Amino acid sequence: MTSIISNEKNETLKLLQAALASTTTASQMVIPEGFSLENLEKLNPTRDSYRSSFSSGDYNDFVGYCKKQVKINAICSINADDMQASVIFDRGDTESPLHGKNNARLTMRKMTAFKLIEHLNGEKLSQKRAAEIFEDNIDYFGFRDDEGNPITCSAICQRILKMKVQSEQSMSSEVQSFSTNQSSYEAIAVSSQEGPLPEIIYFTCEPYLGLAKREFDIRVSPSVSGKDVGITLSIINYEKNLEDIGQEFKEKLVSSFEDEEIETYVGSFTL
Repeated sequence: MTSIISNEKNETLKLLQAALASTTTASQMVIPEGFSLENLEKLNPTRDSYRSSFSSGDYNDFVGYCKKQVKINAICSINADDMQASVIFDRGDTESPLHGKNNARLTMRKMTAFKLIEHLNGEKLSQKRAAEIFEDNIDYFGFRDDEGNPITCSAICQRILKMKVQSEQSMSSEVQSFSTNQSSYEAIAVSSQEGPLPEIIYFTCEPYLGLAKREFDIRVSPSVSGKDVGITLSIINYEKNLEDIGQEFKEKLVSSFEDEEIETYVGSFTL
């Protein structure tokens, strides 16, 4: 199509130059202005080439779509840190490079339960708020005593609601040959009438849609502000957990494309 338009322009210029030469002896020429290249693809019954872009947050739908596509030296790039992957199906090669206009992109959807525990990580909770969170999310939280025996959610909530602050004044004295030192301090402890709180509780959820369920260890720490008492929840080895989730995502995607004509790499790729 481009060569046809170019030839038509050249023929038009030749005719104009010939007409101008027959009417004057002056040194003049025709300057081509106002020419534009128009894409007539929209007027044709079919497109010049196949182009599509698919995006999803569902791992299984993304893999299923990719397996059905026509692949010409396809490539998949994985970003495990951001839980994303992209596939270019029509990359071609160095001898016959293609346009890379048929592609798919996956951005893993973070599940609501995982969003919750990330939001609670490091947050100070009042007694009432902590009990409400445990009761509202009883399907995800697990409680055990020091010997590994299960504790019911209702029992844990009662222990939290009955927490109280205890303070104790103490005095220390040290006598040396030429001096006497005395100091006083106040020890603050948090206890519950219903029994001790476990130092570690457990939260089990599917972090991203399509990945396996994972158990997170949550450290429970009492927090005191004046006369107010509460707890702080902290995910143990939080960064390591994120690394493990990213590694699972990468390994699962590589395995899914193992029998497909798709080269898989960790990184980014652009044409």
